Amino acid sequence: MAVAHRIRVNGQGKTEVKELTARKAIIEHCKECMGFNSSEVKRCTSKLCPLYPFRTRQTPERNLSDDSMSTFEERESIIPCKGIPEYPKQMELNS
Repeated sequence: MAVAHRIRVNGQGKTEVKELTARKAIIEHCKECMGFNSSEVKRCTSKLCPLYPFRTRQTPERNLSDDSMSTFEERESIIPCKGIPEYPKQMELNS
């Protein structure tokens, strides 16, 4: 099922309405994250992003083997997506 939705199409504020399926929405999100450069999506290194396995047009692997997941320390050293601000590890809550 596709829905019409207004999305950003470049870093200059241009928008347009596109028919989006869930799959196309993921791809458009990844393109935006990578500075609207489609060729950079396949080079994404942000393995902690929940959309990482779905960023290309290929179906992600369903079987996870022990060697397919890195250690927490290795994943923490991965550079985040462009355009995503880094948040402090601890946030103080006002009481």
